[in-house]
Amino acid sequence: MMKYLLLAVVLGVAWWMWRKNHVGQASTTHKTAPAGRSHAPVAMVACAHCGTHLPQSEAVRGKDAYFCDPSHRAAHERQG
Repeated sequence: MMKYLLLAVVLGVAWWMWRKNHVGQASTTHKTAPAGRSHAPVAMVACAHCGTHLPQSEAVRGKDAYFCDPSHRAAHERQG
């Protein structure tokens, strides 16, 4: 009796995993953008002080380069 119960549990877990994987693949085959979001590329820049890449819209503009925060801009301009 115990072996049948164990077999039922193993089959149930296997079915659940197969079902979870199968449904997950079906939802990823139709890649559509969620409402209100675009997949337009974003311009990226590197911090001239540390090299970290970040979106240009979030970067701090210096005299001749972009920086990740004002302290890096100030440090770079002091080295100047």
